[in-house]
Amino acid sequence: MSYSPILVVHICAGSLGLLSGTAAMSFRKGSPRHVLAGRIFVASMLTMGALAAYLAITRHQPNNIGGGILTFWHSWVDGWCRCAA
Repeated sequence: MSYSPILVVHICAGSLGLLSGTAAMSFRKGSPRHVLAGRIFVASMLTMGALAAYLAITRHQPNNIGGGILTFWHSWVDGWCRCAA
């Protein structure tokens, strides 16, 4: 069974998001390691959400299109914008 490269990147981004999110929760808030893990988490969630929406469009899965867009938007607003502030 072969998988598309985009699906593999989507899965890897989701796995990295789980690991970095757990790491960010385990470090003291505001510490350099917490900030680094949080930025990795947001970047992986943005990647996963964008690729989820793309995969849903190409595979004609309308319910998953909204999920991918919502994940991307939520990661952008609550994650990246807060990191920049």
